Amino acid sequence: GDGGGNGGGDGGGGGGGEKGKGGEEEGGKKGAGRRKKGRMTEKQEDEILLKAAGHKAAEAGPSGGGGPPSAPTRLTKQPACIAHGTMRAYQLEGLNWLIKLHENGINGILADEMGLGKTLQSISLLAYLKESKGIDGPHLVIAPKSTISNWQKEVERWCPSLKSFKLSGDKHERAALKAKYLDFGTGFNICITTYEVAISEKAALSKLVWRYLIIDEAHRIKNESSVLSKVVRLFTTHFRLLVTGTPLQNNLMELWSLLHFLMPHIFESHREFKDWFSNPVTGMIEGTETVNQDVIERLHKILRPFLLRRLKKDVEKSLKDKIEHVIPCPLSKRQRLLYEDFMASGQTRDTLGSGSFLGIMNVLMQLRKVCNHPDLFEERPIRSPHEMQPLVMQTACFVLTALDNGPLASEVHLDLLNLNLASYCEFDSYDAVRTFTLRTRPQLITEVSSRRLGVAAMP
Repeated sequence: GDGGGNGGGDGGGGGGGEKGKGGEEEGGKKGAGRRKKGRMTEKQEDEILLKAAGHKAAEAGPSGGGGPPSAPTRLTKQPACIAHGTMRAYQLEGLNWLIKLHENGINGILADEMGLGKTLQSISLLAYLKESKGIDGPHLVIAPKSTISNWQKEVERWCPSLKSFKLSGDKHERAALKAKYLDFGTGFNICITTYEVAISEKAALSKLVWRYLIIDEAHRIKNESSVLSKVVRLFTTHFRLLVTGTPLQNNLMELWSLLHFLMPHIFESHREFKDWFSNPVTGMIEGTETVNQDVIERLHKILRPFLLRRLKKDVEKSLKDKIEHVIPCPLSKRQRLLYEDFMASGQTRDTLGSGSFLGIMNVLMQLRKVCNHPDLFEERPIRSPHEMQPLVMQTACFVLTALDNGPLASEVHLDLLNLNLASYCEFDSYDAVRTFTLRTRPQLITEVSSRRLGVAAMP
């Protein structure tokens, strides 16, 4: 591998210097001295930190990692069982990074920007473990309610050899799923569930030893005192992977909470992390402290081995640069009246005059509601449960007028906005299905979408 080649090269150079004579020997010693005194590359620093973390994680046992570091693996092509399509180069690079973490026995954060395929990279890691290491689970994926169906579809699409099931539904449905899968821990490779169900079924989920615990939208556990954060710490796991497009939202201590969840024996001191990094960086941002490049470099050095963050503009070269079209939209008559009445009220003026931060933020939020849609600010009563009024565009002509009459009318394709100029009459119609349960949501979406596209509805 790369490590063996580099090691052999350095060793050979040193040996040649010692065996040479005269000027060659002196030059060899000087060269060796320069190599010893020179700064390490980022890759060499990462390797040292990974090995140290791996040894410490191995001592911690389950939930701290999988064992001591092993020989490095670097894939040049995607796992054979990922057969539906071709992974992009940066996705394969992300898979290699995840494999590297696994082989060093440590956990990490996959923090790529939204749209770069974090779900696929996570699935490909589980596929690699089954294909190359014979590790077929069980794995636990905890994700928002709105994405668990997509997780299951992506597993079935990219790696159908991995058997997955959704732990969801009402109490009776979950009881049947637990009896079928969780009581014996067999018949599946991946269990996919929501935050809420993970909390409700913590007793059942705690009985199994999970190979990988993957938490999607992991910033949900940034508060270590939250119920969800406490529950997921109860699960016994060999490895933990956090997937999030926003690892840092408000302050560095949220990032520490994620790192502490991943590696509690390494990032164990809340106070030290706050003193070393959070307070100085916050001071730099607020302007109360001068920018200290050493602090920033030290923080990057610590985070780099455990966190992978790529942006679309850096890795997705096939995408053209984003072009922004700013279209000013005036408020509608009703929006303008609501806006002006709210600003003219005595309570609003008192709040703005008080200087209260929370009060002013609340005023801004109310004004934002007015601008987004007047019904968010002031609901109109329903006249009759059976009466359906035509859809009225109340928010700045619904942007259509600006596109129709503005300079972009001939340049912007309305198909990109899912709007069709030849079908304005469709704006006055609704296609709705009433349901009293959440379990049929994916079926309803498929049925309504099929009906609107003019194809036969799926059963």
